Amino acid sequence: MVPGDRRTATCRTRARRTSRNNGEISSMRLERKFVSGAVVDDAALGPRQIRILLSDPTPDRVKDVMRPEGCILDDYLKNPIVLADHDPTQPIGTAKVEITAAGVTALIDFAPEGISEKADEYCALYKAGVLKGASPGYNPVEVEPLKSGGRIIKKWQLWEISLVSIPCNQNALAVQRSAGNAKEANWKVGASRNLPLGADDAWDPEAARKSIFEHANFDGDAPDTTFARKGFLVYDATNPDNTSSYQEPFAQVIDGRLVAMPGGIKAAIARLAETEIPDDVAAKARDVLENYEGKMTTAAPETKTKPKLEIKSLYDVGSLALLLNELGYIQWTAEYEAELDGDGSTLPKQLLDAMKLLGDALIAMTVEEVEELLRIAGGVEDKGEGKSSAAPFVKALHAAQAKAGRKFSTKNETTIRDACKAIAAGHDQTKAGHDALVQLLDGDDAEDVDDTEDKAIAQSTKSARLRRVDFLQRQAG
Repeated sequence: MVPGDRRTATCRTRARRTSRNNGEISSMRLERKFVSGAVVDDAALGPRQIRILLSDPTPDRVKDVMRPEGCILDDYLKNPIVLADHDPTQPIGTAKVEITAAGVTALIDFAPEGISEKADEYCALYKAGVLKGASPGYNPVEVEPLKSGGRIIKKWQLWEISLVSIPCNQNALAVQRSAGNAKEANWKVGASRNLPLGADDAWDPEAARKSIFEHANFDGDAPDTTFARKGFLVYDATNPDNTSSYQEPFAQVIDGRLVAMPGGIKAAIARLAETEIPDDVAAKARDVLENYEGKMTTAAPETKTKPKLEIKSLYDVGSLALLLNELGYIQWTAEYEAELDGDGSTLPKQLLDAMKLLGDALIAMTVEEVEELLRIAGGVEDKGEGKSSAAPFVKALHAAQAKAGRKFSTKNETTIRDACKAIAAGHDQTKAGHDALVQLLDGDDAEDVDDTEDKAIAQSTKSARLRRVDFLQRQAG
């Protein structure tokens, strides 16, 4: 058995028991582990029933893992009572315990109404969702220490169950109640298929979780949930800001980059069958793991190799920039013609408005795609000097992005559509003008000019026209 220490005292309380075995007195240890989680509605339960998850295979706050299959119920079944806060003078109900690979659960029946004020109080608090915690009192029979500092409790005797307010295992919970407002879990696969492969088979799931949540700033006000879900096989989309919503890590942040670890992939494959998620979600998760399995057999991974940069979306940025450039030329020619004709045309103003809208859209698209590119490359997302120096630029681009994010009005949409049509028509008009000018210059229907001075003027005019034709031709591309 592993002796107690200060590190675990906050979440484990211990008491000594003695038993006689063939005349010998042996020492047994009572440990209590506080557990909590979310509440799920279940209309099938009675008005004085709840279901509690006492333990699951995930590490608790002191890094202990209690294996569900190691739970021994012989002693508890002799007197299956439920206590309030481990107080033996406050029994509030009884429990029926069920053991599965996913965890140890207990169906709690509170004492009939009116028999115990404490039972009535706890029943009301749990039904209302105010309290959600539970705590098993147990004797660790077979224990193996972990390198991470916790323990694997392979076998444990359940001695008592209490309903409490301060949990230790964040996933152990009151999982069902007959009435309430809790949302059911919405499991999704957010795992990235394109992470670089690490070279190390060693795997520490808690260290991996910690590295991802720290990099994604889950201690701050705005955690990067998009980044976090890339390193976990599945996550609960109803509560993405909660770390307990992310299950089965397979990647780890190394040198500022998220890297898929072979050991993590193998561990996720082994645990997938035991994970309680819908079949369609499990199938998608299996596809992700098989994708990495294929890469593991065909590639020699390098954790230090820079990831391949995805620049396909930057072509769209370039296309939009060319479109804006062409629209600028069309606007300039429209303004030039309006000045010559003096007809008060509103087309130049419409085209200018369209240019401003497209300009905002170009800035927004550039911000989004460049930030994604830098995140993959380990650029502005990294914590350090680069991030602070880039901050003013990024903030300025974000301001433009927020402006561009507004929905276009019907008038603005019409303006943009007209501008696009003008761009297409502009090419045709420029080409037609070019052909007409060349035909005019090369034609033989001009009047004969006998005077030498008039010939010089004509030649100068022709040269100017040729320069204009050349300019238009270059602008038309």
